[in-house]
Amino acid sequence: MSTVDLTRRNQRSARWSTLAAVALALVVAGCSSSSASAPSKASYDKQANAICQTFNSKLKSVGSAISSSSSDTEVASALTDAISLAEQGSAKLEALPKPSGDNTALNKAYAAQDAQVTQMKQLVAAIKQNDAAKAQSTEAALNASNDPLNAQFDALGLTTCGSGSST
Repeated sequence: MSTVDLTRRNQRSARWSTLAAVALALVVAGCSSSSASAPSKASYDKQANAICQTFNSKLKSVGSAISSSSSDTEVASALTDAISLAEQGSAKLEALPKPSGDNTALNKAYAAQDAQVTQMKQLVAAIKQNDAAKAQSTEAALNASNDPLNAQFDALGLTTCGSGSST
């Protein structure tokens, strides 16, 4: 076996060892967030609603900067700020350890929330491209998704994230 072949084999071995170590770390990390350390439903709801309250306040501040006389550039800028806040809030919510029994419903609600963020990005793109028809249809889809998402959060006890987010 040549030195080049031996070097390649050692590099492959080192790469596989590194991948195995990373995979093992992920498995261990996954095990550490098991239901044994899951918070109570009441504790989770309190933490999640507090996160939503913080980000709802920030989002209202961004929204108050827009009026009927705002330019498309101003609207797109405010929406971009709102997207950033929504992503930060979602990340904080999704990082919370979940109470046992709510994983599926929470993941479904968070996926719907992420879909709304995607729609907001599409709305910004349509506004920047001066595509009024696309902006209107995207805004209509975004508005139509609000009530079902609020109902999902409300059903989970996350009323500040749900219907309480509009008050």
